[in-house]
Amino acid sequence: MKRISLAIALLAIIAVAYWAFYPSKPSIIFKMQSQGPAEGSSLSNISAITRSRDGRVLVTVIDNKKLRLWEAATGQPLREIESTEKEWLYSPAFLPDASAYAAVDSVSASDHQDGNVVFWNPDSGERTVTIENFNWPHAMKFNARGTLAAVGGISDLYLVDVGTHEITAKVEKAHRNGPIQALDFNASGDLLATSGRDGLVKLWHVPDLKLVRSFSVAQTVRPQRSTDGPVTVAANAVVFSHDQTLLAASTEEASVYFWEVDTGKELQKYLGDEPGPDQSFPSGIENSLIFTTDDKWLLTTDPGGRALRFLNPRKHGDYPTAISTGSDARIDAMDGSASDGSVAIAYREYHPGVPGPPVAKFAIWSPVPATK
Repeated sequence: MKRISLAIALLAIIAVAYWAFYPSKPSIIFKMQSQGPAEGSSLSNISAITRSRDGRVLVTVIDNKKLRLWEAATGQPLREIESTEKEWLYSPAFLPDASAYAAVDSVSASDHQDGNVVFWNPDSGERTVTIENFNWPHAMKFNARGTLAAVGGISDLYLVDVGTHEITAKVEKAHRNGPIQALDFNASGDLLATSGRDGLVKLWHVPDLKLVRSFSVAQTVRPQRSTDGPVTVAANAVVFSHDQTLLAASTEEASVYFWEVDTGKELQKYLGDEPGPDQSFPSGIENSLIFTTDDKWLLTTDPGGRALRFLNPRKHGDYPTAISTGSDARIDAMDGSASDGSVAIAYREYHPGVPGPPVAKFAIWSPVPATK
């Protein structure tokens, strides 16, 4: 009898340990909502994608030269805006009330890049505001109220008052080794996270841009030789959880890190796979980290850049989603700006054996409860 009792107790302990430490699968899946038509030429690659908060309008950046507006529900084009000859466009974003959308641009000069933040009227396509004096900007993010914009340059960080169009704070050389890759405000707007090619994620207080702490994403999965010098792994995306307690970042090697915001403690780390002899790491994807609305999972691309996966920020768990572009396609951009939890992806579709260039498309996927 004692043996039976001990066996039952042991099984109970195993069951409790299993449910405590083994993460459950996500309780949601994604269903295709709409899809954009083919872009139609080898030069029409979608380099960035964003949507209004209500999810009605979508903006794509084509080859960093054109902005194209779409009706998200139907995938029908609404308007196209072309940049000037020497102007390059990056990081589009809508104001929270959708009264305007903006992007950063860099204009080539003889010995430098003049940068601006440009606003457009979504109804007329007219340029309404141009804010100047940024050094080669590559990334921009509005806070939740739409009162401030953070702009990341070649190495400098800027804070802009959207109402007055003035630069209110600046940090020179906020990141080294190249441009600031990505930015994100927390929901209350008092913290700003940035990621850079120096292998660091930095947390800044708003509005004075005082550094709070730094996080390293330096661990590489590349084969190392004794003759190799130190390897710097670029951090290419960063995002806060909706409840503001977590911070996530991804690297150029497809590794993903999670930290507690208040303490800086690392919670989980998902290292990318070491590439084969004839393979390379996928290039960084803009806005490639999206927390589910309940903050239980993070959506990001799989290591090959052909599908999305769920990552658990607290208990190690990695699950594929229903979002896949197929074996002959590659995701170029992601967006989670809409408030309904949907995800937009832009991708290139290849057709092996068929003449012609790859075709650029976008698709919007909506979360639905998973069936058991």
